[in-house]
Amino acid sequence: ERVVKLFQYFLLKRREGENGLKYLTGRDINADIISQFKIGYAPKEYGRLESFFIKKGYKPEFLVSTGLFSRGERGLKPLFFNRVIFPIINYKGECIGFGGRALEPDAKPKYLNTPETIAYRKRENLYGIAVSKEFIKAKKSVFIVEGYVDAISCYKNGLKNIVAPCGTAITKEQIRLL
Repeated sequence: ERVVKLFQYFLLKRREGENGLKYLTGRDINADIISQFKIGYAPKEYGRLESFFIKKGYKPEFLVSTGLFSRGERGLKPLFFNRVIFPIINYKGECIGFGGRALEPDAKPKYLNTPETIAYRKRENLYGIAVSKEFIKAKKSVFIVEGYVDAISCYKNGLKNIVAPCGTAITKEQIRLL
């Protein structure tokens, strides 16, 4: 939750998040939707996130276990930088991972997800389920779309019983979850 709030702070309160906001508004994603889906921004500066968490007392081993960092030649390497961040929130309302959309046109890959961790297994989770679950229950139906922005676009246009797999084809585990 602390990371979600930090990414939102970078998007909404820091000048460096302006490109992220520009991308989102260009996709017709407004402040209410940004707040509901807890969308954020991971800054460009390479060591920024690492130093923030180290100062807060987090150990490098723990940071690697979260899926936010990997070990590089020069220490910790952030997985997400200069990306719009889509928190992956489970049906209980807990953030278990992140998806990041590159803002540079030549960045590869365009979308990047948290690797598998103790908390996050992409085949067992669905993007948008936390905000959509009551609508799914009420309608007794669900629409499954390809990606984060697809799910958000449908949701903001009134189709609220919507989810998206997290970078995979739909799995048996996701069907059971629904």
